[in-house]
Amino acid sequence: MRGKGAISMEFINKTNWRLQVISKKKNDLQTKNETTKTLNQEIVNIINDLADLENKSMQLKQKLQATKQDLYYLERQINLDKKDLKSLENEV
Repeated sequence: MRGKGAISMEFINKTNWRLQVISKKKNDLQTKNETTKTLNQEIVNIINDLADLENKSMQLKQKLQATKQDLYYLERQINLDKKDLKSLENEV
């Protein structure tokens, strides 16, 4: 009897240990899956942020170009005005 009881306890202990290992692995897998979902969402958010930055960059480049053009025309107008003023002063 004693021998059979020892074998049964050993079997029960191994079964319990296996069930604990299975449970731990399932929990670990679930945690890793949740982390994967979180990281994937973070990647999507970063991609969206990059797209927004690219759009803003394009808008700023266009605004810079327009401002440079405005400055160029204003400087040309200043030079023309200086010439006109000098001509007027010479006539006096």
